[in-house]
Amino acid sequence: MAQVSTIPPQAVDRFAHTFDEFVTTLRTALALAPEEHAEVSRWQKKALPLLNRDLDRVNAAAKSYAAGDAGPLVQAASSALSLAKDLDGFSLSFAGEETARQLEEKLRFVVMAAWQVVSANHA
Repeated sequence: MAQVSTIPPQAVDRFAHTFDEFVTTLRTALALAPEEHAEVSRWQKKALPLLNRDLDRVNAAAKSYAAGDAGPLVQAASSALSLAKDLDGFSLSFAGEETARQLEEKLRFVVMAAWQVVSANHA
């Protein structure tokens, strides 16, 4: 079990919030995108289900952290460190230039927040 006291609650909240914000923005962008765009189907069938699963894990991990067990949180954050790489083959072209930029920025925030959780655990 990882020590809860070494991970600031703000880092946990930031990680959970940024992950949720990324997935929510992605869902909205997919809902507004033209269905005939080839990337929409790829995101909906492949990436989004995995991101929804990961978001559920992040939320469950935040609850475990609140209950005194940081292990699931550290695992979720460690996994999220490679999220940008994991999504590398998925184009955001369906979203339009501005929304794609926002999604890329939110993805960077997720990775940064994950790094803060993991690094705090090693402090």
